[in-house]
Amino acid sequence: CISYIVRNKEEDWTWKSVWGYTSTLYGSMAVSLLLKAYELTGYSNYLKSAKDILNDTIYSDYLELRGSNNDKLLLFTTIAEYVVISKDYNSFFMDVGLNYYNFSISQYNITTNEWYYNLREQNLDFYDSHSAYYQIINIYNILKRRNYLALIYPTQNSFLANIIPEMELLVEGYLTENGTIFYKDDTPDYTESAAVNLVTFKLIELYYSIKNDEIIASTENTILQRQLDNGAYIRTDNELDGFSIWYTDNIGEFIAFYINVF
Repeated sequence: CISYIVRNKEEDWTWKSVWGYTSTLYGSMAVSLLLKAYELTGYSNYLKSAKDILNDTIYSDYLELRGSNNDKLLLFTTIAEYVVISKDYNSFFMDVGLNYYNFSISQYNITTNEWYYNLREQNLDFYDSHSAYYQIINIYNILKRRNYLALIYPTQNSFLANIIPEMELLVEGYLTENGTIFYKDDTPDYTESAAVNLVTFKLIELYYSIKNDEIIASTENTILQRQLDNGAYIRTDNELDGFSIWYTDNIGEFIAFYINVF
C-alpha cells in the first residue's frame, strides 16, 4: 500500500486528482496521517514530512482555487490541526487556511442551509443528494477537528458550530431508509455513505444532544449486511456479485474512527 502511494506521488509529494490537477484531498489526508504518526511516536521526521506536504499542496493549488468546496474545507481544518500539533504558529499557514475557509463558505447558502458542491453548481443554484453527501462530510470534518479550529480560528469555528443543527435537518432529508445517500443513477443506494453517515450523525448526537438512533441503526445494519466474505463492500444495494465495489476507502477510515471514538 505504501509503495503504491509513493509510486503515484509527484516529485513534490503531492498527488493528482482524476482531473489532472493537484488534489487537496490527498494532500490533506497525508498530512493528517503524518501528524498522527508524530503524535504516536514523537519522531520529528514525521512532523517535517507533514509540513513539507502541506506546503507543497498549498503551493500547487493556491494560485488557482478550483474543485469542490469540501476539499478546501478539509484543507482548512487540516491546517488548524497542523498548527496546533506542531505549534508552528506561522502566519502564512493561518492566513492561507482562512482563505480556503472563505472560498468554501462562500458556497454556503445561509438562507437554505445548502452547501453547494462547487462553484458551477452554485451558479446554477443546483443542489441534490450528491451535494448533501459532501455537505455531510463537511460536517464530519468540522466536528472531527473542532478543538483545533476553536484554538486557531475561533470566529469561524463558532459560525460553523452554530449552523450544524440546521444543516443536519437539511441533509437528513436526503438519506434513504438504509441510512445511505443516492449518489448517482448507477449508485442509488451508496454503501460507503452509510459509514460516513454513521460517524457524522453519531458526532452530532455527541456534541449537540440530538438523538439520531434510527439513522445510526440503519447505517450499522447496512454496513453489516453489505460486506462480502472477502472483506470488500458492494457499491450499492443491488450488486451482490462483488465486482462493483467501487470506492471503499471511507468505509475503512470511518469504521476505524467509529471504533476508536465510540
